[in-house]
Amino acid sequence: MKISNSLIAVDLGSNSFHMVMASEQAGCIQLLYTQKQRVALGAGLNEHNVLSEEAMQRGLDCLERFGRSFARDGERTVRVVATHTLRKAVNAQEFIDRAYRVFPYPIDIISGRSEAELIYQGVVNTFGLRGKTLVMDIGGGSTEFIVGSGFDALWLESLEFGSGSLMNRYFADGQVTQKAIAKARTFVFDEISPYLETIVEHQWLDAVGTSGSIKMMANIMSELFEDRSITLLRLESLAQELVKWGHWQQFELSSVDTRRAPQLAGVVAIMLEVFERLQIKSMEFCSGSLREGVLYSLADTTQMFDPRHRTITNMANMHLVDDEYSRRVVLQLEHLFEQLAKRQWFFTPYEQVCLTRGALLHEIGLTINFKKRQVHGAYIIENAVMPGFDVAEQQVLAELVRNHRGKIQPFLEELAINPNRFGPMVQVLRLAIILTQGRNDDPPWQLDIYFEGSDFVVALDAELMQEQALVDVLYDEVATQAKAGLTLKLVLKS
Repeated sequence: MKISNSLIAVDLGSNSFHMVMASEQAGCIQLLYTQKQRVALGAGLNEHNVLSEEAMQRGLDCLERFGRSFARDGERTVRVVATHTLRKAVNAQEFIDRAYRVFPYPIDIISGRSEAELIYQGVVNTFGLRGKTLVMDIGGGSTEFIVGSGFDALWLESLEFGSGSLMNRYFADGQVTQKAIAKARTFVFDEISPYLETIVEHQWLDAVGTSGSIKMMANIMSELFEDRSITLLRLESLAQELVKWGHWQQFELSSVDTRRAPQLAGVVAIMLEVFERLQIKSMEFCSGSLREGVLYSLADTTQMFDPRHRTITNMANMHLVDDEYSRRVVLQLEHLFEQLAKRQWFFTPYEQVCLTRGALLHEIGLTINFKKRQVHGAYIIENAVMPGFDVAEQQVLAELVRNHRGKIQPFLEELAINPNRFGPMVQVLRLAIILTQGRNDDPPWQLDIYFEGSDFVVALDAELMQEQALVDVLYDEVATQAKAGLTLKLVLKS
């Protein structure tokens, strides 16, 4: 693979080694290639913190394979970071010296706090945090906690326990008992208790988890409960099932890789204790973590934008969207919001943000086909990797774009917005686009619009009535919305 001006991040973790190759485009990291291999480096540490020859060789073989994955003659910036196992290993320098012969880039053994900071930057640059947030990353040998707001980590700490260390300490024989889970939880409590008061004092609003362990947990939640949200009640139910099954080889979970299954009880014990002590109601999984944080540390850009804003901008640029026109649609939308507010009818801030993003991306399907641009635009959004957006947000945006013109499709039952609210959103977006037809610099129309029950009413004044082509389109729109069970009324303004 030959990529010019590439950024390469390599994470030498206790469980797995990861390599991520990316390029920087308009301040946004575009992933190009990823490679992961389970090395189990942490399993090679003995009681004296000496890394075994077998574990070293597994790591060296993996780095040699990583080195063959990209061309040697392209421009690239490479950073290799090592975490808990090499922090602990007394013979870490021997591994570093041998590694340089097969993968000739310096290995940076980062501190636990530096690891936590990079994890947070990976999360905040790929996941749309909504306010002050608690972030937790369960690794093989350490667990990081961060409380942050925006791009600033307000407090962070790295504690020396993880999925692998708890497995070795409490579940080494593979047996899972209530007593073993209780002992593991007591150990976790002893480790986190000095920090509990500080974490609580930060009054974080949301909780986000990252790393392979929490990804495994989110997958289990989806398998058992049909969505990926992690809650204390669900963790307690899972713990009961693990005890009933008795041994990791008997776990009846199709979503769990057999190589990770031995560590599952340790992960459950950690999360049970943390959730209970911090009174976490629900935790979401974020795929961005240490590797993404390393990538952004390599990027030239120093600008810090909400990743969702960056994603929308990048998608619009990639699909050659007419930025000036889209922003005129947004301006028309804002005037419609104001007019509705005068009649005491309000879209929520989230609904307004969704509509604005829909306006900015409603033409991305033009690069594929003019007549069916709404269909192609929705397909792009549904299938794109959109840093900062969860699946539900992506689906709402796709449905807005799918219905911005042409026939209005039946709204998805599982859409994360109530159909009684989504219908008006579609109506207002379509009106804003109709009123912005043409590519001129006319100011937004100052219309009197309001809702009478479920009826969307547009009052046409004398000025607008002179625009016959626009009026004809509006009357066609009345018929289109009626076929979808929506009511648009055009009345003459008195």
